[in-house]
Amino acid sequence: MNNAQQMLLHSSLTMSSTDIATLTGKQKKHVHKDIKDQLLISLYGLKDGQDLDHEQIQGITVVLDNRGYWSEVLLDRYHTDILISGYEVKYRAAIVKRWHELESAQPKLPNFSDEIEAAKAWIEAKKSEKAALALVTSQKATIKHKDELICASNEASIKAGEILIREFVKSNDIIDLGEKQFYAWLREQGIVSEDNEPYQRYVNSGYFRYKPSDKPYGGKVRYTLMVTPRGKVWLAAKYMAYIDAHGFSALGNGEAA
Repeated sequence: MNNAQQMLLHSSLTMSSTDIATLTGKQKKHVHKDIKDQLLISLYGLKDGQDLDHEQIQGITVVLDNRGYWSEVLLDRYHTDILISGYEVKYRAAIVKRWHELESAQPKLPNFSDEIEAAKAWIEAKKSEKAALALVTSQKATIKHKDELICASNEASIKAGEILIREFVKSNDIIDLGEKQFYAWLREQGIVSEDNEPYQRYVNSGYFRYKPSDKPYGGKVRYTLMVTPRGKVWLAAKYMAYIDAHGFSALGNGEAA
């Protein structure tokens, strides 16, 4: 194997931040900080928080999770050597030993002058590429499924705490109004429309949910105003602020907060 082939062979090798953390006893988040400080900022002059340009910095691959945070970093031999230059000797020795193991385990390059051997190598490379893509696709699907389950669980928890306006006024001793009177007050405050539909900004804030009925009534879908757990706190506080400012005597007189 000539020098060019040797360089090509070893250039495909990488060491992960997980391996480095395991070999040095560091937490992976601390290894990631070392990579940012020593390689991206000190070596390449990137500013803190600046995106990594993969085309400009060959040999450093950052893998992001579904939230956009670093989950893994892959370094080639050159960048690994720079990173560990300040580590303790025993840790550097462990990483160098690991590199030797990786290089020894790396399969030999095929003889590209032999057309049959080169074709076989190409086929194997394509198989590996497809397998890797299938794994990534599967992992993305798993992450998406977990996110959907979490969202569904959160939504179910929120819905479980939703109550009707009449339940809200009955459950609050500070509110000395019936359901219809409280709806009138909500209209006066510009919280709901004349049809008792909450304005969108309050729905977007998470105070209300305008829930469609499961069965149409008279051929039309009916909607029910539900107060969310967050809305209970907000609505009670807004009502108390109104009473503090205007007194109970102002209720029903058309005054607005």
